[in-house]
Amino acid sequence: MAKAKPCVMQIIPRLEGGGAERTTVDVATALVSEGWLPLVVSAGGHQVAAIEAIGAEHICLPVHSKNPVTIVHNIRRLRHLIDKHQVDLLHVRSRAPAWSVLRAARRCNIPLVATWHGAVPDGPALKIFYSSALVRGDVVIANSCYTAERIKIRYPRRIARLITIHRGTDLAAYDPKKEDSTRTTRFRQQWNVGTESMLALMPARQSRTKGHDCVIEALAQLDPDYRPVVVFAGGYDWQNAYGIRLKNKACDLGVKDAVRFVPHIDDMPGACWAADIILSPSLQAEAFGRVAVEGQAAGRPVIVADHGGARETVINDNEATATGWRITPGDATTLARALQEAAAMGPKGRTIMGQRGRNFVAPRFSLDAMCSATLDVYRSLLHSPRHSSHAT
Repeated sequence: MAKAKPCVMQIIPRLEGGGAERTTVDVATALVSEGWLPLVVSAGGHQVAAIEAIGAEHICLPVHSKNPVTIVHNIRRLRHLIDKHQVDLLHVRSRAPAWSVLRAARRCNIPLVATWHGAVPDGPALKIFYSSALVRGDVVIANSCYTAERIKIRYPRRIARLITIHRGTDLAAYDPKKEDSTRTTRFRQQWNVGTESMLALMPARQSRTKGHDCVIEALAQLDPDYRPVVVFAGGYDWQNAYGIRLKNKACDLGVKDAVRFVPHIDDMPGACWAADIILSPSLQAEAFGRVAVEGQAAGRPVIVADHGGARETVINDNEATATGWRITPGDATTLARALQEAAAMGPKGRTIMGQRGRNFVAPRFSLDAMCSATLDVYRSLLHSPRHSSHAT
């Protein structure tokens, strides 16, 4: 007899603060709301508390390990958990645990979903093979059309079923109607940015691939009258050579007063509301434009690099419909031009563009849409003839 409440186990290396981790929590929350039984397996992290707070169960296993011996042992451990909790479906979200999960799913004859959250490798051959565990399940979910195309190019013969489900954003949390002046004022005060200054927020980890150098070079090209204050938010480590170099570069180019380096932000909606424009000028094509979607959800114009998943998240076809700017990756001149245009628009023009952005992302990248589509995948697999004994 089919169980009244199907049990779904999500597996992810760690539960820290990334997009895949947040999506794991979001889907677990949706499962609880539907009356299903969600389990999450990881090596731990600060998001474990969020999993437990919604009434889901977290199980700690070393699924983050790339050690072949640990991977083999994890197959046995996962099979034990599947039997113990009568798991109906597995959903793996990273290539690190994917081989263990794949073997466990096959031996227990239960459906396997894999989500590809990150970049699809171009090489070397060993890395391509290692990552192929993510396309060997029953359904592969790509987090953007760009990611889906890359998967089809790299693994044309292995995919059984590939679908695109865009990463979801909690639109209610970013709703500009909920903008709290206390929160926005607090951020500006912490960052030492006056209310008269245009503030550009760039939430990104400290990495050469994110485009920090390009932003600093763009600031140096701008007339001071059009130069915003840029806040780099990403937990900067001044013992890190790259962090030191960025700070020195801002000094050398004469824009140190226009740059702020701040710690990791927990209140992203408040930070976006404190800003006038959001930046995501990554040098490498990224799987999905999360920062751009969150910025537009907050009613703020965005500037992104014109490649990867970001192309799906920002409109810049013409002035009447634009929600932001898509610039040539790594081109400080086009970035400077976009910043100058944003400054010239004034607060009213940026508000109008920001509202267009909100209207654009709301029906396409909502949390509800992502969770609903994901649960539809689960239902289709549980009702399939191959796995009929696990049907809801």
